[in-house]
Order: sequence, then structure tokens, then C-alpha cells
Amino acid sequence: TSNGFVATFTDISERLRVEEALRQSELKFRTVADFTYDWEYWSGLDGQMIWMSPSCERISGYSAEEFMADSTLVYRIVHPEDAELFNLHLKDTAYPGLARCSMDMRIIARSGQVVWLNHKCESIAREDGTPLGRRVCNTDITGRKRMELALAEAKEVAEASSRAKGEFLANMSHEIRTPLNGMLGMLQLLQGGAPRQEQEEYVGMALDAGRRLLGLLNDILDFSSMEAGRLALHRAPLRLSLIHI
Repeated sequence: TSNGFVATFTDISERLRVEEALRQSELKFRTVADFTYDWEYWSGLDGQMIWMSPSCERISGYSAEEFMADSTLVYRIVHPEDAELFNLHLKDTAYPGLARCSMDMRIIARSGQVVWLNHKCESIAREDGTPLGRRVCNTDITGRKRMELALAEAKEVAEASSRAKGEFLANMSHEIRTPLNGMLGMLQLLQGGAPRQEQEEYVGMALDAGRRLLGLLNDILDFSSMEAGRLALHRAPLRLSLIHI
């Protein structure tokens, strides 16, 4: 009538509770996703980026907005030496099937720095099997890789040093044997009753061989002292006329 109106009231309390629960759930998961330390992203079946975590900028130097606007950027910054392996892994995690992959790879950051990543990737799908694309988690392992490479280099240097030491000792063993045999030979001649006029010559040759042997042994001791960091320097006169170049 002109003097009143008709009103209808519907209870929407449950709907509002559901909407608020959805908002809280979305806020919770968005907060976790946006503040994750690792670089994570979700790419669709067409290769387009669906979501990119802000932490990508800390690791790569490129912002999430740049990756979202250019879905090929994430592939272009892969280190040239790792590009072929990376492309092969993309085929392994393609549909059909839910494949998983974990590999170490390098990227070239915006600054030009080489960054090592542990790249974990898996195909994802709905409960009914409908494919949704791929989920990726990239962890910066540059520090660990540098340590591994430094240890490998140190091991190689140590092995080379060990080989050099073995060669040195083999050569020194030969050098020691020569004067020792000479000295023993001269002494055997003296013991066998060499003529008196030859005895002085044999003694001199034995003494020369003994001095050479002593010099070699001193060199070995000096070498051992250098390795142990206990080499002592002594002042002594030097006759340049005895040095032959």
C-alpha cells in the first residue's frame, strides 16, 4: 500500500563466516608464500607464470613483476653450460605423469654474478588428475658450492704435492745409492789389500763419495724441516767463484 512496504530478510551469517574463513586462509598462505626465503614459483601448462615469490629478487636480482611479465626470463638467465641439462629436466617433469626433479644448476644474476641453485621441480595436478603445471623451489647454494670447489682444489693440490714428494724421494733414493756404492767399493778394495800407492787414491774417492752422501742427506733433512715449518737459516760465507750457472 502507499502507507507501508514489504521487506524480506535472509540470514547470511554462515556465508559471511565462510567468506571470512576464506580470507583468513588466503591471508595465511599468502603471507607464508610471499615471505618464503627460497625462490619459488608456479608455471602453468602454457609456460606462463601463475605466481612468483618476491624472494626471486634477492637471489636473481630480477623482481617478481619482471618474471610475471616475461615468462621466458627464468629460462634465459640459466648459465649457458647448464642450459642443456636444464632443458632435459623440463622434459622429464612434463605431463603426462607427476615427475619430480632435483638438480644443482647455475644462473647469471642481473649483476652478472654466477649464482648456484638447488632446483627442485615437480608437476602438479588437481585431485581428479587435471594438470596444473609445475611448482619450482630454487635454493641459493652458492656458499656451499664455493666451499666444495675450494675443497676439491685443495685436494688436487695436496695430491699433486704428494706425487711430487714421491718422485723426489725416488730420485733421492737413486742419488743416495750411487755415492754409497762408490764408497763401499773403495772400502772393499782397501780391505782386499790394495797396493800402498793406490790406497791414498781409494781413501780420497771414498771420502768424496761420503761427502756427497752427507750433502744429499742434509738436503733431505732440510726438505723435511721446510715441510714441518722448522727450517733454520744459518749465516755462512759464500764463494761466488764456486757457483756455476
